[in-house]
Formats: sequence, structure tokens, C-alpha cells
Amino acid sequence: MTDRIVHRTNFAVGNGESKQQTVIRDEGLVAVPTGVGSQLERHATGYFITEVLEYAIPDYFLFRRSFAKANRQKIWEAIIRLFVRLHYKGVYWGDASLSNMMIVFGKEDIPEIGVRTVLRAVLADAETVEFYPKLSAKMRMVDIENFFESMAWTEADMRSSGMLREPLMTPDDQMYIVRRYQDLLAIEEEED
Repeated sequence: MTDRIVHRTNFAVGNGESKQQTVIRDEGLVAVPTGVGSQLERHATGYFITEVLEYAIPDYFLFRRSFAKANRQKIWEAIIRLFVRLHYKGVYWGDASLSNMMIVFGKEDIPEIGVRTVLRAVLADAETVEFYPKLSAKMRMVDIENFFESMAWTEADMRSSGMLREPLMTPDDQMYIVRRYQDLLAIEEEED
């Protein structure tokens, strides 16, 4: 028996218009190895929706720049908040990496203070996501560890191409990310 898989892609063509691409194919069961075991899908429908984001900076450009520690932490904060939003909603990313997200620069109007620039990380490639009612602590940490591993690969690639001036992620950055992630997730869970 085969499964019918539907892939749809929406893309902007300008002036607020968009087009949609749909791909339908039949497949049998597929075992997908993950850090927490294999997942089998049967009769699954998949949708890929592509949205063009304004003011988004690709990872290869963003990390070619040299950042002070405070600015690096703003980038990490945006990425941490993305992980918290996904994990709190039961979304296991499976392939968390800089190349699968975009960092978006936006403006936030703060009454009586003014406008400030804020960073937001956005999931850009959802091909490997899995949905659960709730993620286990192990699944959440595997997702973050996958991100750390991808950062090491990205750093090696950028270093070999001469694009990198300093480490992309230090052990202190990793500790900050894990600690801040746990704090923000605890706050989300308390408010639930």
C-alpha cells in the first residue's frame, strides 16, 4: 500500500500576489531516523509553504561580520526564542541549523521610549519537522544539540573558505543558549 504525499509551495511574485506549486506523489512507508528513534509515516499529507521575508539576513552573510558579545547574544536570543516557540507547541525540528532559519530585522515601537530594532529567528526549512502533543526533555535537547553540531560544521566550512574571522559559537555561547532556553521554556510552561 502506498501513501499519497502532497507538497504545496506558495511563493510571492510581487504586489502582494502569490503563486502556488503543488506536487503530489505516492510513496510507501518511510522510516526516518532521528536522534530520538525512527519515525514511520503512513497516509501523511505534507505541505511546504514558502514565504518571502523582508529584511531577512541569510546566515552566511550575518556571521561574516564581527560582533561584540552583546550583539551575538541578541542573535542567540532570537534563535532561543524560536526553539522555545517550536518546542512549546510540540514541534520537533530535527534539522536545526543556521541554514534552515532566517534572522529577520524588525522594528518595535516602545511607548515613551521610541523605536528599536529587534531580531527574530524564523524557521525556513520545515522538511524534517515532526509534530507531537508534547516533546520530551530528551527530544528538546537533541534538537538543540543538533543545532550546536550544525554550527561546528558551518564554522568549519566558513573557515576553510576564508569567510570567518572568529569562532561562530563558543562553549560560553552554548552554555548561555541552554540556560536561557531552559529559563524561557519554564516561563512558557508556568503560564500554561
